[in-house]
Amino acid sequence: MKFDIAYIEKYLDGQLDNQASLEFEQEMSSDPSLRQEVEDLRTLKSALETRALREKLEAIMEEPAVSAEQPKSNKGIGASRWILVALLLMATLALLYYVGKQLKTKEVPQMEYAAYFQKDPGLPTPMGAPAGEYTLMDAMVDYKAGNYEMSLLKLGQLQNYTDTITYYKALNLYEMGMKEIAIDSLKRIAPESGYANRSLWYQLKCYLDLGNYAQAKVLLKDIDPATEGFEEVSKWLNQQSN
Repeated sequence: MKFDIAYIEKYLDGQLDNQASLEFEQEMSSDPSLRQEVEDLRTLKSALETRALREKLEAIMEEPAVSAEQPKSNKGIGASRWILVALLLMATLALLYYVGKQLKTKEVPQMEYAAYFQKDPGLPTPMGAPAGEYTLMDAMVDYKAGNYEMSLLKLGQLQNYTDTITYYKALNLYEMGMKEIAIDSLKRIAPESGYANRSLWYQLKCYLDLGNYAQAKVLLKDIDPATEGFEEVSKWLNQQSN
């Protein structure tokens, strides 16, 4: 059974009845792919909520302060404003803590190896794409513009889980700092896929970012030596100890 993103959101928001929730959880227990989709969306929703709270907090901070010459009846507005700021800040910190625990990502500073990896430019985005391709092309526009959360949401609306969609979902997750989730997504790409080598190359970069040099060395053996930057990364990696 296939579940669209709207149904998964209802589950995450607690909008399904007990029977529907139980049936959905049974499906997840037997479908690792569905389980991963749910976790990806859960983490993304948390990240988007954090971003929305931050933007609201910034908007409040940019509002002009209440003038001392204003009528006495307005004095309470300033206090209420700062109470709201404090509450939003607490909520933002709580969400950041939650997202951090979900990701469990311990990154290391990027060093010389970063220069050997080129960001994937994304798919071409021709004007007047057919309706069936519009969401994918629209997601590519967001990806190229650095709107990774929105790009990921648009890719999630597509029902056909092709390697193309899986690959670019993973790239958005990577750019959002969700390296371990990106690795899990990239591992779903079949070895015979046209995206197989690119998937391995991005997995390698994730492992390097996470400081997992041992796993990176193992993965390097499966990557096409003709890949741009392979020789330099291989040499750099062999100089590292883990």
